[in-house]
Amino acid sequence: MEDMKNLGVFVHVARSGSFTAAAAELGVSTPAVSKVISRLEHRLDTRLFTRSTRRVSITAEGRLFLDKVTLALAQVEEGIDLLREARHEPSGAVRLWTNAAIGKDHVLPMLSKFLDSYPKVTLDVRFDDHIPNLIAAEYDLAIHHTSIGGENNVVKRLAELPLVLVGSATYLARHGVPRSPEDLAAHQCVATRSVANYPTRWQFRRRGSGKGRSQCIVIEPKGRVAISEQYDAVLNAALCGLGLTVLFAHSVLRYLQSGELKVLLPDWSPHGSALESNNVYLSFPHRKYLPFNVRVLVDFLTERFKEPARIEFDPRHWAAK
Repeated sequence: MEDMKNLGVFVHVARSGSFTAAAAELGVSTPAVSKVISRLEHRLDTRLFTRSTRRVSITAEGRLFLDKVTLALAQVEEGIDLLREARHEPSGAVRLWTNAAIGKDHVLPMLSKFLDSYPKVTLDVRFDDHIPNLIAAEYDLAIHHTSIGGENNVVKRLAELPLVLVGSATYLARHGVPRSPEDLAAHQCVATRSVANYPTRWQFRRRGSGKGRSQCIVIEPKGRVAISEQYDAVLNAALCGLGLTVLFAHSVLRYLQSGELKVLLPDWSPHGSALESNNVYLSFPHRKYLPFNVRVLVDFLTERFKEPARIEFDPRHWAAK
């Protein structure tokens, strides 16, 4: 530990460029700092600083040494923090951003068990369909279904959730039931539109066709109603009979159970882009060390999204006749 303290003194001198300033920061005398540096130089047989009457300058060898020492001290400090945390419960607020498509039907139902497990952690959850800059907005985590997470973020894929093509019973009674993806050209489709106004495309793969031999059809849905980045509104539009649309299976399960919505093309698996992406991602700011309360939530969500109940769905059970 004495060596670690000496290395800490070296870092303070290198950053401040002064024995006096480093001594003030450390709460020791200037001669004490000077002695530590001299002992360190003697032990390394290398001059780390050049001294003048007004300033201390780090040498080229000292600069190389500083880079390694800084990294090593950070890792030691992280290890000490981890040991301290192991003796304590995680606590404090975690700021979580998510969008409606994932948050309301998947994330919120998980959180009761998390809060029971970690009674000293609080959650500040925001629902928004625009992925924020996590660092600028001071969010700890984001859960979303596009792979865009920001260049300063770690992005982790959690799961691939089932999507379904659905329509309301009233719409189907008036316009009939499509039997193939190509039939959608004759139907009203409620498409989702991004802020950048990229065209929505729905990709349908025939179920059970075998790896490498899957039949795939891509369509660009057309209709008189398009909704910009509001998942709840897309669901409501389908319920109101405005057209057919692609939604997460578990978001519409209650409406399938009530008969208000029906699954269409049960032999085809929808795979979309933008708002209709099947994948769920977790993002957090790129840090070498996550706060304890954030880390336990990351681990919890990672495990919960692996549960089979979240990714298993039989569309044939709810298909329109």
